[in-house]
Amino acid sequence: MNVSLVSYLKCLFFFFLNRDQVLRINAESENHIQILKKLERDVDSGVSEHLVREREEMVRNADVERQTKSFNFAAYHDLETIYNFMDTLVASHSNLITKVNIGSTYENRPMYVLKFSTGGEKKPAIWIDAGIHAREWISHATAVWLADRVNFKENRAPVPSILSQMDIYLMIVANPDGYVFTHRSPNFYRLWRKSRSATSNPKCHGVDLNRNWDAEFGGPGASDDPCAEDYRGPSAQSEIEVKNILDFWTHAVSTEQPVDIRVPHSSLYALKDFLKKNNIPFTVIINNVQEHLVREREEMVRNAKMESKTKSFNFAAYHDLETIYNFMDTLVANHSKLISKVNIGSTYENRSMYVLKFSTGGEKKPAIWIDAGIHAREWISHATAVWLADRIAKDFKENRAHVPSILSQMDIYLMIVANPDGYVFTHISSSPLSRFWCKSRSATSNPKCHGVDLNRNWDAEFGGPGASDDPCAEDYRGPSAQSEIEVKNIVKFIMSHGNFKSFMTLHSYMQLLMYPYGYIGIDAPDWPELHDVATKASKALNSWHGTVYKVGSIFHTIDQASGTSVDWAYLRGIKYSFAFALRDTGEYGFLLPADQIVSTARETWFALRYIMKYVCDHPY
Repeated sequence: MNVSLVSYLKCLFFFFLNRDQVLRINAESENHIQILKKLERDVDSGVSEHLVREREEMVRNADVERQTKSFNFAAYHDLETIYNFMDTLVASHSNLITKVNIGSTYENRPMYVLKFSTGGEKKPAIWIDAGIHAREWISHATAVWLADRVNFKENRAPVPSILSQMDIYLMIVANPDGYVFTHRSPNFYRLWRKSRSATSNPKCHGVDLNRNWDAEFGGPGASDDPCAEDYRGPSAQSEIEVKNILDFWTHAVSTEQPVDIRVPHSSLYALKDFLKKNNIPFTVIINNVQEHLVREREEMVRNAKMESKTKSFNFAAYHDLETIYNFMDTLVANHSKLISKVNIGSTYENRSMYVLKFSTGGEKKPAIWIDAGIHAREWISHATAVWLADRIAKDFKENRAHVPSILSQMDIYLMIVANPDGYVFTHISSSPLSRFWCKSRSATSNPKCHGVDLNRNWDAEFGGPGASDDPCAEDYRGPSAQSEIEVKNIVKFIMSHGNFKSFMTLHSYMQLLMYPYGYIGIDAPDWPELHDVATKASKALNSWHGTVYKVGSIFHTIDQASGTSVDWAYLRGIKYSFAFALRDTGEYGFLLPADQIVSTARETWFALRYIMKYVCDHPY
């Protein structure tokens, strides 16, 4: 990749991610937790004659305005003209008015609010919006006139008095996509009312944005038919025009565990203000997300060049799926008597799913399962699994660290990439935000939203608390237990083998070593033994770099979660089932620097090796 392309990529990153931050929120009471949980849940035949006359008037007015360089308040205008008017108004009254971009629409148009303020921090405010129903043109035109009328400069009416006490926020066009459609559609849909988002019915577009708010959503007076004029949408605040998207990296569980949220730059002020008003303390733990993304991408580019030159593999670097699969082929070729590569099926996008089998021979020996990367954005888990694959092979060859003894009794199956489609998406999508993609890439009932959280799709109390039925949610569980081909493939493989004694899965981040249950807060029958094993494994891990892991059940350590792989394995009789959440505790989160890969992998190996040895020594 040449320098100009790297520079271009850097520009793209800075354009799309303008100083997003990650906030660490410290809930201090049960009320704080409930507030944060709620925040996360919350986004006739004669007519044609009139339309022709209206359009002709608009054309004439546009010609006049062009010639006179004026703005006619006694005329209707399209979106571009309204936005230009706003710019002119702001320029003429820069001491009073600012234009705030609060986000983008479904069709990626900016949504602007005019703020009228005489200064001062956090003054009480008044909100006015217009045009949430696209065809109601008089509302837009009235709002335009109002914006000009709130003229502090002429010191008339009660405006100066009002603005000395309060700010005014005026949104002239609350439904930009719908409004544009009423003007520019080839069929001139002047009477269009809704937004322009896709729905579950390919023939019918849009949601009534004034039926989509989280206020007794779904009750009488709103339709669940996507073709209806008053279609409410699939869920409260499902529409991008209604909600601001916050990316919860960790969740509100208890006052002992912080909540980490990646916040788009456009929403930073609003969220910080919300937290302050609710007296919820927070700190900024990542000040500039895009800087980390750019650095990570540049390191990968440099490493790829170096590996290409030296024909080597750098374990202290992140790699894409193709490179990982090539590494697996090389490893198998170099250790053909020990390792084989098993194709257990294909993904939704038809990529192969590979498992490395480490075996000294023998039929249906007891086995240990390890997988990584079921959540696509958790790159440290994939990189750790790559290092582990090489380490197991080397330790066996060099007859060290209990590996020959373990493999004489058991086979090891290692799946480095459990979610290939999602992992590829985090690398090659044109949007930098895809780096934080978590789910698979399958189609859902909502055409706008792809993917299922593969760690909520297992047949282990599927559909219970701790998993969402909203296809747009990060923890969307899917339509049914094991509906996803990736989960089906793993389940089929494990069940057909029939003799797995341990199941371990690698995640990030938060430095946790967990065991069942996740779906319920009661102790698993084997919890004393599982807790003891996990505690000793975490001590083994700690012995290398001093990294501290918290030990406990999924429910009590992270949060309630139904449909997880660890619960599924345990409920199928695989007693020694554990989930690791690798480094770190939030300084970098999902963006752990590549220079921490080897140290993370090495300490994880100490814990895994302890568990594997224990499983060998305690047959059941």
